[in-house]
Amino acid sequence: MAKLITDLKKLTEVIIIDDYKEYPHKEIKIYLDQESELRSAFNYICHDLKNIALNKIYFVNLNDSYLSILKRLSANYKIPLNIKSDFNITTTKDIKYFLNNLDLNIEELLNKLKPEYAKIIVDIINEYELDINKLANYKELLILELKKHKYNNILYKEAINVSQELDFYQDDEYVFLFDFNQNYPTMKKEDGYLTDALKEELGLDSTQLENDSKIMHLHKLIKNVKNLYLSMPRMEGGINNSLSFLNNELNYEIVKINEVSYGYSKLEDIISFSYLLDDYYNYNISSELLLKYDLAELNYLSYDNKFKPFTNDFILTHQPTKDLFLSYSSIKTYFLCPFYYYCERILKLNDFKANMQATLGTYAHSLLENSYNKDFNYEEEKELLVEKFSNKEKFYASLLDEVVKNLILFNKEFESQSDLKNYKLEEEFKIFLDGICFYGKIDKFYYLETNDTVYIMIVDYKTGADKPSLDNLNDGLNLQIPSYLYLINNYKAFSGKKIKPLGLFLQKVNVNLIDTLKDIEKERRKSFKFKGYVTNNKEDLVKIDKTFNNSDYIESLKTLNSGEFQKYSKVFDDKDIERMLELMPQLLNKVLEATRNFNFPIKPLILDKTNISCAFCPYNNICFKTPKDNFYLKKDPFKKDGETNVD
Repeated sequence: MAKLITDLKKLTEVIIIDDYKEYPHKEIKIYLDQESELRSAFNYICHDLKNIALNKIYFVNLNDSYLSILKRLSANYKIPLNIKSDFNITTTKDIKYFLNNLDLNIEELLNKLKPEYAKIIVDIINEYELDINKLANYKELLILELKKHKYNNILYKEAINVSQELDFYQDDEYVFLFDFNQNYPTMKKEDGYLTDALKEELGLDSTQLENDSKIMHLHKLIKNVKNLYLSMPRMEGGINNSLSFLNNELNYEIVKINEVSYGYSKLEDIISFSYLLDDYYNYNISSELLLKYDLAELNYLSYDNKFKPFTNDFILTHQPTKDLFLSYSSIKTYFLCPFYYYCERILKLNDFKANMQATLGTYAHSLLENSYNKDFNYEEEKELLVEKFSNKEKFYASLLDEVVKNLILFNKEFESQSDLKNYKLEEEFKIFLDGICFYGKIDKFYYLETNDTVYIMIVDYKTGADKPSLDNLNDGLNLQIPSYLYLINNYKAFSGKKIKPLGLFLQKVNVNLIDTLKDIEKERRKSFKFKGYVTNNKEDLVKIDKTFNNSDYIESLKTLNSGEFQKYSKVFDDKDIERMLELMPQLLNKVLEATRNFNFPIKPLILDKTNISCAFCPYNNICFKTPKDNFYLKKDPFKKDGETNVD
């Protein structure tokens, strides 16, 4: 438009009739956060606009981060909203039920749906001539087609109108423009395909002209609103906000609001006072409001933290539409505490941040993997890896170098005497069960392949404090070794052959070794030995360790003069392997069943008087566990007293 006006001016006189009004004396209110900003708007409506029809009130420029707060306040203040929705019908209760029950009779299914949804489904079935007795086979197609249909929100005759764009309003209408920060308005950027140069040739406005026109239009729209309330939060998503550049011209007064009014929504007041009490009891931060009001009826710290079962209707309509992806770490989380799993894997509350240990772990893993390359040069590889490290990370990486270099030497020495000359590094696995995809990555495994048998030794590098154990397997604990065993037993490359595990190990790559080993080269045998379990078949065991009688390479592996393994040797037999392979799918199905039924009680494990669930759980502050929630376990050793380790 701006370019068109410019071009017209070259040909003739152009008179622009401006029908905008200008209302003076505006201000911009700055609140602490989004919740304070929205709540103040609701309070103002309850107090100052209580005689104004709700459909004459507009909320503008609310992004997704506002919506959950907005909907809660709407319910608690009992003020309805008309929000334009762009959601497709697959998010509705009816369609979810339909997609999760495709094996039912089609007539029964359709009768349980709203008529408008049933008609859409019938039209899709007819268009593609689908077999109604085999609808489950067309599930992906049905989802794809159903996503093309949008549903309309319920619109109330009397409700606040929620929209994204500012518009023209009557003088008796009231407009709240939120989030008036540095990101408002969004400016257009030059398109890589339709460049400004190409736009000029086509007679279109340049990006700059479009933006200038948008800014000019917004300035006029803002000034044109008689009853306008501008605001923004000081903090948004943990980041400090600054005002929109539009105010450079508007030059409205800035008013900082430090406190929200009370007395308009009892439930919201209770929530706010609870926040203040949290600050007081947890951080000794006091507020005058705690002395000003009687808070006895809040019943603060009176709660029932029990996980409430979801209704059958909810469960049916929220069944997973795809396979549940599970790894060793996810099933470990579930068996430590189902509520931990619920927060981490279902609600996805985790906010992963790489820490020093994770960075060093990745660094060590990369060097160990690359050490098997023919042209491997430690210093060259190191320089590539630390290129983007901070100075602190580079310092600790340099300390870890001695550990990694000597571990490489130890492994090469071990490999020189082992019969398992083949190896795979960082191999990824996926196993598909009914409704489950179990996946994982094994750092390294050695193997010897014969006509009908594959001899295997699995190694997983560990930078943490993990200890190899097979105790309490039935309780879902210590599943790392069984997980790797289960993955490799289903390895397609070895299909049709008997898998014969000879060793299942963890190997320490721990930065703590820097502090404990004064002469790391001299002590490396003791520190880098493989920690884990070996076969009790001595004829097979010699294939991986010819020194197994008093092993130079495997921790605590030794035989007595009688030929028996010493008491502390960790050995397994064929029945143990069979037991672990049978157990894994049973445990995976337990997690699947819990997920399908949305059953995630707060259930931390106490193993022999030690809480093994809560120490590193990031959700301690939301479960409010009590001693009644604890689930007590006794140690269930992998090898019971009296069981022999002799082949």
